Amino acid sequence: MRPPRSLAPAAAALLALTVALALASAAAARHPYATVPPPAERADAEVRRMYAAWKSEHGRQRAPAGNCDLAGGEEEDRLRLEVFRDNLRYIDAHNAEADAGLHTFRLGLTPFADLTVEEYRGRVLGFRGRRGAARRAGITRYLRRHGGQLPDAVDWRLLGAVTEVKNQEQCGPCSAPCCSLMLYLITSPTK
Repeated sequence: MRPPRSLAPAAAALLALTVALALASAAAARHPYATVPPPAERADAEVRRMYAAWKSEHGRQRAPAGNCDLAGGEEEDRLRLEVFRDNLRYIDAHNAEADAGLHTFRLGLTPFADLTVEEYRGRVLGFRGRRGAARRAGITRYLRRHGGQLPDAVDWRLLGAVTEVKNQEQCGPCSAPCCSLMLYLITSPTK
């Protein structure tokens, strides 16, 4: 008669398989392509209430005077409400994913919640010149000179070159005086 087999190797293999499956399922849950069911759609009344509160908080009761882009009254307000609703859906979906561990941060309503991505880029990010244009034009004033000693840090506030951060809201043309001032500061002779 044969002696009974030990169950230890089989139990160890089963334990290893269980641990491997648990680790694989945990990794799959954190995978960026894991799906999280979308949150329930907010009721229209709730969205309208949130939009009214958001407009009140950010001073958006009517379009600013002289801003043709936002003029339009009731029709423009309906459009802004729909953009706000779409952005709110995006925020809710992202936050549901964050709650599931797919993101390390949550989103919220900002002063730009009634702008599309294209509007935000056009109105807030502003002009972005081509990189290297100054070098191609032969401007060498701001290039690093060989052997020149540069400080580790410069506090431009102490030199009076910058002011506090300002939100220019929806005003694209208002940035022209700012650009003129910056060009003056950049090109003025150093003291």
